[in-house]
Amino acid sequence: MNPLKSNVAPFARLLSRHPGLELIDLFNTGLCDDGVKTLATQIEGPCATKHMYLCINAITADSCPSLDVLLSKLPLLESLFVSVNRLGDSGMKTLFASLGQHNRHSLKRLAIGSNGLSDNILDDVQKLVQNMPKLISLNLGSYRSTRFFQEKQNRFTDEGKLMRLIESGNLQHLGLNHCYEGTNLDALVAACEAVSYTHLRAHETPEHL
Repeated sequence: MNPLKSNVAPFARLLSRHPGLELIDLFNTGLCDDGVKTLATQIEGPCATKHMYLCINAITADSCPSLDVLLSKLPLLESLFVSVNRLGDSGMKTLFASLGQHNRHSLKRLAIGSNGLSDNILDDVQKLVQNMPKLISLNLGSYRSTRFFQEKQNRFTDEGKLMRLIESGNLQHLGLNHCYEGTNLDALVAACEAVSYTHLRAHETPEHL
């Protein structure tokens, strides 16, 4: 961990002095909900940031209002990585609403693995994919580091919902590594092949987390 929590405010002010910065990497910096709130309120927008990493920061659904404020200041955001957090189904649904409002025409990549998601969120995921015209990469998988950080894997069993997700939108990459607990993996792979996905991770273990 690279702890930033106690210095989020000066860091945010520094970012505000460089609004053209295209990448903000806060991977595993101990932000937690209060750090996200400070970041959202202290950054002066709009910023030209295109890629933001917020993975492994113990972010819960309580951060959704702050994330909404933050995303409103990042109108050019193309990539958002919030895997290995604690948003859950309810928090993720709220995050989707913010993305649809502020980043609908810019977002290309979204990583939401290991957030304790269930089948209950899959209809909302499908709607997001259908409503985000540039979204080409979506990671719903679970990572090797999930247990180490005492977080919850995403767990999906509803093959019908996953099939509809696969068939919707313009996705080129769908990450389902270590999150599908159903019995019909071959059918999911075949569905991906039918819509010409360039890449499917249904069972591999990613090396970067």
